[in-house]
Amino acid sequence: MVEAGGENTALLRRQVWYLSSYDRTRDVVEWFGGMQRRGRIPSVGSGWSPRWAEARSVAAALARQGDPELLRDFIARSITDNDDFETANLNYWAHWLGLDSRPQTSDDFIAEQERQAWDASSLLRQFAIRLDRAGEYTDLYVHSIWALMLTRRGLADADPRTACGLAARVRTLLDGDGLSQQSRRELESVHYGLRVGGYSNSRSNSEGQQ
Repeated sequence: MVEAGGENTALLRRQVWYLSSYDRTRDVVEWFGGMQRRGRIPSVGSGWSPRWAEARSVAAALARQGDPELLRDFIARSITDNDDFETANLNYWAHWLGLDSRPQTSDDFIAEQERQAWDASSLLRQFAIRLDRAGEYTDLYVHSIWALMLTRRGLADADPRTACGLAARVRTLLDGDGLSQQSRRELESVHYGLRVGGYSNSRSNSEGQQ
């Protein structure tokens, strides 16, 4: 079923990928592996299509299953340095986190480039709260935070409390292992921007508890 259908069943396929990612039984692990071996993992072209959202869901599902490489490759090839995909990623996050409450009957909202129905400060706050427990999705969280702060200047100053909490979590991640090279570069960039803005760890300890 997950391999069949076109755009009309895209949401159903994404739900199958998402729910299956929580199942670590042998049959499901073998099913994921078989999908990869048979080349059934959706690919993304150079422009927006609903297949992008499906490919994102598949990459996230495989990361939850313990294989982070497809998600890291998706971030590097199908989000980074493409304005349409960067915006699509943030739109998708905002919808998934409940910040865009509009009822959706298609994936068209993911591709919206202007007049997003979500607040950037609220999205950054949700990222910051979840960053230290992002687990298998850490690379996706890191890139999304980096992209959001790069494209929406002044977010830290608009919400110092969130910026302080984020600074502490960023420092903790940078002190650990397990980040991809791209994630470490982006997290170092976020850390530098927060430090220049005066949002140090010491300040976060006194003001940034969430």
